[in-house]
Amino acid sequence: MTRGNEKQVIEWLQENCGKVMLPHIGVLTHVETIGKVNDNRKKADVLLNGIPVSLKQVESSFLYNKGFRSDFLNLGVDIQWFDNQVKDIHYIDKNRNVSWQTAMDRPRFQSLLRMLMMDINLKQGISKHPAELILTHPGVTKHVIDICVYNFKEFFDIFANDWITFAFIRHWPGQEDKTESDRAYRILNEPKCQPWVFDGVSGKGPKNWAKNALPPDKRQTCFTCSIAIDSPVKRWENLREFRLSLLNSGFFGVDSEKLERVTHEVKQHFGYLVSAQEDKRWMEVLKIANQIASTSL
Repeated sequence: MTRGNEKQVIEWLQENCGKVMLPHIGVLTHVETIGKVNDNRKKADVLLNGIPVSLKQVESSFLYNKGFRSDFLNLGVDIQWFDNQVKDIHYIDKNRNVSWQTAMDRPRFQSLLRMLMMDINLKQGISKHPAELILTHPGVTKHVIDICVYNFKEFFDIFANDWITFAFIRHWPGQEDKTESDRAYRILNEPKCQPWVFDGVSGKGPKNWAKNALPPDKRQTCFTCSIAIDSPVKRWENLREFRLSLLNSGFFGVDSEKLERVTHEVKQHFGYLVSAQEDKRWMEVLKIANQIASTSL
C-alpha cells in the first residue's frame, strides 16, 4: 500500500490504458482496483493486466507501517536488538531510523521484507491479495517515466543497502490525534509491548494534546516499528528531468531495474544527480548509462 496518493496513481494508470508499456506488464490494457483505497490488509493495490501489483511511493515513505512489539515476537527476530534501539531512541534521542544491517544478515532481512511487503499483514495474517510486482511512483504521477515496475528481487537489490531502514515511531496516549492516541493505548494495554512503553515524553512530543490528556507528569511514550524507504533524489522534479534527458539522449527500452541503477550510479559518481543534457558532464552520464544497459546484475 502506498500513502494517500494511491487513488491518483491508479487514476493515471486508468487514463493511460492502451497508451503506455510497463516493465513486466507489457502494453497496459486493463486496470482494476483491489479492495478499499489505503486498506493495510491488502498487499496488492491494483491489478495491471491481471497481475497483482503493490504501489509504493518512494519519497520518505513506509514499506511496512507501525508494527507492534507483539507482532515482531512472532517473526523469530532478535527482539532484544529491537528493545535496545527503542531504549536508545527514548533515553538518548538516537535517530529513529536504524540500519537493518546491525540487526540481521542480508538473506534474513530479504526474507522478512518480502513477507511483509508482498504476502502478510502482521495482525491479520496472510493477505487475501498478495502482490507479485512492485510499482514505484512519486507523490503525483505525471509521466510514464515517473513509474518503475520491479519484481521483489530487483527492488531489494536496488534499494536495500542504502535506502531502507527500520524506523521506530513514537506515539503518546492522550495526544490530540485520536487515531495515534488510540494506537498508543492499545500498545499500553498489551503486556507483550511493555518494553516499548516509557514514562515521560521523549522527542518533541505530539503537535497538540487532547483536552482530557493526563497531566504532564503522568504522560507516557509508546513505540511501534516501521520499515522506511527513502529516495536517492530529494526532489522528484530533478529525477523526472534526469529520466527525460536520458530518453531524449536515446536511452530507452530498458527495464526499471537498470534505469534505477543508472540513477544511483550517477548520484554516487558525481555526489548529486546531473540531470541536464546541456551539462558538460552529460557525456560521462551517458557512458555510465550505456555500461549499465549492456550488463545485467
